Amino acid sequence: MGNLMTVGLLMTCVACYVCQGLFGKLYAIHFDGQSSDATPVYSTLYGLIVGLGVLAVALGFRLNASPITWTLGLINGVVLFVYNLCIINSSRTGPFGFQSIFRLFGSVVIPMVFALVFWGESLSVLRWLGIAVMLLSFVLINADGMVLSDVKKGYMGWVTLLFFVNGAYAVIMAAQQRLAGSAERNAMIVITFLCSACISLISLLLRRRGDTLRAFRMSPKAWGSAMGAGVSAALAVVQLMILIGRVDSLPVFYTIENGMVLVLTIVFSAILFKEKISRMTVFGIVVSVISLAMLSL
Repeated sequence: MGNLMTVGLLMTCVACYVCQGLFGKLYAIHFDGQSSDATPVYSTLYGLIVGLGVLAVALGFRLNASPITWTLGLINGVVLFVYNLCIINSSRTGPFGFQSIFRLFGSVVIPMVFALVFWGESLSVLRWLGIAVMLLSFVLINADGMVLSDVKKGYMGWVTLLFFVNGAYAVIMAAQQRLAGSAERNAMIVITFLCSACISLISLLLRRRGDTLRAFRMSPKAWGSAMGAGVSAALAVVQLMILIGRVDSLPVFYTIENGMVLVLTIVFSAILFKEKISRMTVFGIVVSVISLAMLSL
């Protein structure tokens, strides 16, 4: 993965994404409004906190971006909104475990295809094996949630779309730096997340109409959790964009990052929320650690 600074950035980036996931879980627990409002409200607040936070702290409220950054940022804002839509609808129509496999595979496979086919990257045999082992660990970790007996109409369509949009988000973030350079990476974050927040808010306005503000009347714990998730995500995505410009292999980076976030989220969920971990999940975690070792060589 490179020098100590790159490794340090990766560790803190992963830690921030794990915190985002844990705060998101706390938000789901403490949200006391209509269940149909939980995700669009979260997506709106999350996008605004990340977008405005990076705009204020990193850019000093000065947004200067080239046409390519504006174009890719707006496209990725739509992609991020569709990602959230896929998460909502696939969660309502089928098992979470199968959804997670499609989501995680997309975040690794799609960037890998682009990096190898269009960007001229190559992988050693050991790294190919490491990525394959990590993909296997994703299946093992989520195996308990793969029962498809109660799947509703449209589920396979939503998880398939989720596979592509999650990969597309990663590819577009990387493509922006290749086309516009690293100087505009923070502008890319701002445009992407504010665009997604605006679309989420518009969708909420269309559904709730004159009663939209009521959807944001939440308990202090829900507000605090949403704020924590947003701040964690802002810190994570800033570091992510720095790392994209530093790593020597995009496929390996996304494989390691997703694997570490998944494993640590499971471990901390077990500690903080007393969630039970099955033997298959433990086996999957062990396989994931083996993959991380292979990819680090």
